[in-house]
Order: sequence, then C-alpha cells, then structure tokens
Amino acid sequence: MSKTIEIGWMGGTYNPPHDLHMLGGQSVVEQLDMEKLLMGPNGIPPHKSKAGILDGPVRLHLLQLSIEGNTRLEASSLELDRSARTGEPSFTVDTLKELTEHFDTVYGPGCIRGSGRWRLNCVVGEDVIPDFRHWRDAEGIKKLARLVIIPRYSGVDAAKEEKWREQLAGAEILITRGHAALDVSSTWIRQMIKAGSQAWRYLVRPKVYDYIVTNGLLLDQADPAQKTPPAASAPVVVVPPAAPASANEPQS
Repeated sequence: MSKTIEIGWMGGTYNPPHDLHMLGGQSVVEQLDMEKLLMGPNGIPPHKSKAGILDGPVRLHLLQLSIEGNTRLEASSLELDRSARTGEPSFTVDTLKELTEHFDTVYGPGCIRGSGRWRLNCVVGEDVIPDFRHWRDAEGIKKLARLVIIPRYSGVDAAKEEKWREQLAGAEILITRGHAALDVSSTWIRQMIKAGSQAWRYLVRPKVYDYIVTNGLLLDQADPAQKTPPAASAPVVVVPPAAPASANEPQS
C-alpha cells in the first residue's frame, strides 16, 4: 500500500511571525513526514480587532522571510486573496475547502478516515481548543481535515489528552510530541516593543527583525518615553510584494 501524502495547513495572524511558529511548523513536518506545510496569514481576522495588525502583504512577506530556505514550509496567500476578493473575514473552513479542491486535482481524491492518496491536516495550537466549537462550521472542519495539535504551554498527560478529545469530539486528531513548551506569542513580542525592550529580536528570524525595525513597523505602539530600537547594520529596505494569486491558507 502506498504511503499517504500528508499536506498541512497552519493559519494565523502572524503579527509578526516568530520562532515558535517556525519551531511548531518544522516539528509537525518532521513528525508527520509531511510533503508540505502551508502557513498563511489571515486576510480579515474573524476573532480580533484589526487595530494594530500589519497589512496582509507585509505579514506575508515577514512569513516568507521566516521560512526562507525551507522547501517543506510554504508561505501562502490564500486567505489574503480570498478576503481581497470578497471583503469577508477569513474562516478556516473556507480555506480547507479551497485546499481540498486544489489538492484533489493534483493527487486525486483525498482521505480523512478512509482510503485516498493524500490527507489534509489542519495544524492548531492547544490554545484554540476550548473555543474551537465556536469556529465557523466546526463540524465541517472535522470532516475536511485531521486536526494536528501542537502543545504550547505545557506537556501532555492522559487527563489533558482525554479532555482535548472530549472538546473536539467527532474529529480525527493527532497530538505532536517532544515539542518545546514555550509561552511565546506575537502579543508578547508587541508588548516588548511597547516597553522599549530589545529582547524580542531573539524571538524572530534576523531578517524579520531587520525588516520590522528598518521600516518602523509596530513601533507606533512603542512608549514615546522609551528608546526606539536601533536599526540593524546596513539593512536593506524591501517593499513587500503584492500577495500572489494562489490557493493556500486559514485560521478562525
């Protein structure tokens, strides 16, 4: 029997993308032996205010800088493209439908619980599990993809795993193992910028740090009493490319 081709989707706001996103993505790729993991910023976040969120093409560009050189991770503009066309928020179920249609044409019919040449995996952090039932068409998501959970804040014991399975009843789930339990988030990075701290530079890829500082991104949140972070040596200002017309990305 031929091996199932594993395709993953890992959506988010990525405001900005940080090293825990990359650590989680690479860990999933290796543990599932994924063909490809698509990572994409949402166009219009359905769960957050747009205040303080960088423009979509900029977030996509920062994500591209973060995964540069990794052929199994791919920055996707799918949700950005869809929101640009429709003016509607980015919902994971819509993204998974688009991905299913796309990869069905590439590999033939996919599978979740039955036979099929390929499988779609929706990668999420443990922090979304309590509210997953409130996502747009949560039951539809369960039918479209296997849910791959990245433990984020602590280890996983039998009691926690049982609770997650109850909260995600009806879904096929897989919990990744051996993941670093770090409490790193984009919110935390923005708070450090606001406080005038330089520590956040060690939580993002060097090119992401250079781009944010050189272009003054997120610095409007900084306390005026604090010193603005210095630019990296000889940075190159790069205008982010327009989001390409593609078909890959989600996050509710």
